[in-house]
Amino acid sequence: MNRVLKNILLMACVALVGCASSGVKISDEKIATLQDGKTTKTEVLASFGQPTSQHRNSDGTSTLIYSHSQTQARAITFVPIVGAFAGGADTTFGSVVLNFDKSGVLSSYSTSSDQHGVATGIAAGSVEQTQQPRQQN
Repeated sequence: MNRVLKNILLMACVALVGCASSGVKISDEKIATLQDGKTTKTEVLASFGQPTSQHRNSDGTSTLIYSHSQTQARAITFVPIVGAFAGGADTTFGSVVLNFDKSGVLSSYSTSSDQHGVATGIAAGSVEQTQQPRQQN
């Protein structure tokens, strides 16, 4: 195997190590099938699988939450020496919250997505730059 191919394989392995995910990701196509007042909790569980968390409310209603996060290290993180000063990772979060009435029929749902980045070394800046002042109540 020539040296270039070895380097490409090595970089591919390093890139794979820099990735992590957790939770249950629900596709937009599955979300599009939801119908308030029609879709049942049993149908959701059969289609989406087990949720990340379930809640039973005191009034007999219930909530299912499907959340997912995925983190990818920035490529520069793996560059010797440079990565220690300019590395970091990017994370995306997503969640689907499904609310069911007492009879187990979908009453409402919401989705959310967030993106966050974390920098290391010089790219992170100083603590004073990254902290936001707290508001007084």
